[in-house]
Amino acid sequence: IAILLNMRIMRKCKDAYHIKEQIVFNLFLINFYFVIGGLELIPIDGVEIGDYFPMEFIGIFILYISFLGNGVWIWYLARKPSRKEVPFKPFPELLDSDPKFRNDFLQFLTLQFCPENLLFWEAITEYEKIPNNTDLQTETAKKIFEKYIQDESEYQVNIGFKISNDIHRKILLSEIDHNLFFLAKTEVMGTMKFYSFPMFLSKRSNTV
Repeated sequence: IAILLNMRIMRKCKDAYHIKEQIVFNLFLINFYFVIGGLELIPIDGVEIGDYFPMEFIGIFILYISFLGNGVWIWYLARKPSRKEVPFKPFPELLDSDPKFRNDFLQFLTLQFCPENLLFWEAITEYEKIPNNTDLQTETAKKIFEKYIQDESEYQVNIGFKISNDIHRKILLSEIDHNLFFLAKTEVMGTMKFYSFPMFLSKRSNTV
């Protein structure tokens, strides 16, 4: 039963915070195994309970209560949110709804010398709010291309050659709409979600 419970908890270890809970749960299991092993040493057959009750039984009972209480306490502490922890939400939702997280993540990316991914994502998010077929949309699209996509641009993002060429062609042909940067934004989001975000979580959990 303990092994099955352990495997079930392991399947929930999707980030650094769940891993901490798993470690604490394992400590609880170790304590529990120790107590069970001690209880099995109590003689029963052919022995009066008064022969061992004053010493062995009371000692094992105290050990059981203390280890069980200790296990419950550390389990509670592990589940209690830390002030430094980021609430567990999907990465895109964190970017959309949590300005503090976005700022902390940007600082982390800056230290990793790759802030352009988040800056590009923010620029596209604002661009998508601009009404279609307006001069502002056209001007913004050109500025984004020159700053983030054009070769040797200030904050050039790492996206596919075909995607960048397609964006350039549409700008030249004035085929500009809300979806102009959709594929580029998706690719950059994938880079942050599957590469930068796990590194950010790992570093943050080590400082908690």
